[in-house]
Amino acid sequence: HFLETADIFCWLELDSAFVAENLRAFARAHQLFPDEAFFLASLSMGMKFDSGVGIFPHTGGGLCVTREGLRRLAEVLRPMARRAQFYP
Repeated sequence: HFLETADIFCWLELDSAFVAENLRAFARAHQLFPDEAFFLASLSMGMKFDSGVGIFPHTGGGLCVTREGLRRLAEVLRPMARRAQFYP
C-alpha cells in the first residue's frame, strides 16, 4: 500500500544504525531515481567460491531498493509464492 508514497524502501536489522537524511543525500549524489531499479546492500562473495551460487546481496545490515526495484522484485517473487512448498 506504500508503493507510491516512498522513493526508496529499506529492510533493516534491529541493530542497524540508519539515518534517512544520509540515504536521501546518497540517492541525490548518485542519481538514484525511484523510477529506475537500484538496490543498495553489502555484497557477499562467499558463496561465489564455495557453492557456485554467485555474488548476492547480503542483508546482514539491511537492504534498500528503489520503487521500481521493489516493483520488479515483486514481479519475480509473486509467481514463486504460488509455487511455495512448506515442510513440516
